[in-house]
Amino acid sequence: MQNLTPRWSALVLAGLFTASSALAADKAASEKNDPAKMAEMMKKADAAGSPGEPHKALQSLVGEWQAEVKVYVSPDGPPIVSRGNSKKDWAPG
Repeated sequence: MQNLTPRWSALVLAGLFTASSALAADKAASEKNDPAKMAEMMKKADAAGSPGEPHKALQSLVGEWQAEVKVYVSPDGPPIVSRGNSKKDWAPG
């Protein structure tokens, strides 16, 4: 007669692993739907999206701009001139 102990041990371990995985997934799903945790995540997202130090470096790009581009088609001919205006502002938040 064969020794069934290793097979039973493997079967029990597989069952425990499956059960613990299901419990962990259920816990993660319940935490995801928790209104208090959702409010905390939204508060952190708002703080992360608020203007901060890196935006100060971009402030110099805000304003009205005029551009003039000259394209020389031939070395001895006159350039083709194109002009444009642009207004840059912060996106509404």
